[in-house]
Amino acid sequence: LGKSALNALLAINLGKTVFLTTHILEIAEQLADRIGIIYEGNLKVEGTLQQLYALHPEHSRSLEDIFL
Repeated sequence: LGKSALNALLAINLGKTVFLTTHILEIAEQLADRIGIIYEGNLKVEGTLQQLYALHPEHSRSLEDIFL
């Protein structure tokens, strides 16, 4: 995402669902209320950021630490 698109998404909170795909987990952490991780075409895990962190509390600094 470009900076202007990212800023626009951060500024808009209309109670709408936005389906966003990204390979950059940092963006998912900033924007998403719920996150799903797809691996080899299958949904492996889904939940809030806190729920995903709780799956691996020893690596709860970032999604990248947990899933890569």
